[in-house]
Amino acid sequence: MNVTEAIKRVGLNTARPLLAVNPRQQWKQLMEARRHLYAEVADAVVETDDRTPEEVAQAVLDALELKEA
Repeated sequence: MNVTEAIKRVGLNTARPLLAVNPRQQWKQLMEARRHLYAEVADAVVETDDRTPEEVAQAVLDALELKEA
């Protein structure tokens, strides 16, 4: 996920203490530090940028179905 998409999701006007100062840079640093953890525990990874919630849900179902096959 890119920074622009992340900001759309988390917003910059909400109370997020970890993103209080320089939110774009903070988000990048947090993602760099956490990305390997997310990948380690993921059953599937799907692209979400520019997709509707319905498209994301279908992509998740498809990815999990392929994993079970």
